[in-house]
Amino acid sequence: MLRRIAGVTLPQQVRNEFDAAERDLQASLTSLRATVTRLDPTLTDAADRASRKIQYQLSRLRQRAANAELRRNEVLSRHAAILSNALYPDKVPQERQFAGAQFLARYGVELLANVLENVRPDCVDHQLLFL
Repeated sequence: MLRRIAGVTLPQQVRNEFDAAERDLQASLTSLRATVTRLDPTLTDAADRASRKIQYQLSRLRQRAANAELRRNEVLSRHAAILSNALYPDKVPQERQFAGAQFLARYGVELLANVLENVRPDCVDHQLLFL
């Protein structure tokens, strides 16, 4: 399952890990802020500033992870589209799209002799011939 984050997706497991890290981080920073404030009240602003910076960095890491996932998905989608277009040009099977005359023009009339020599007329399934 994927979740959209600012136009980018993250898998559920990764999202859960980031959510847990944010919760743990928030709890730790709140506890640390209270401890530092008891030690020296003038450190409260410094603790708040450090907390914001840490949360910013975690948020930035989440966004970078989401961008990496998006790049990976885009590459896989592009490869799938290339394969699909090779097998089904214009959304139809190859044999419906490419005329035999195209292959005759490319390989010459020897192609017919090669096909007749290699085709098995007793086979009713598709046959693969290497040119």
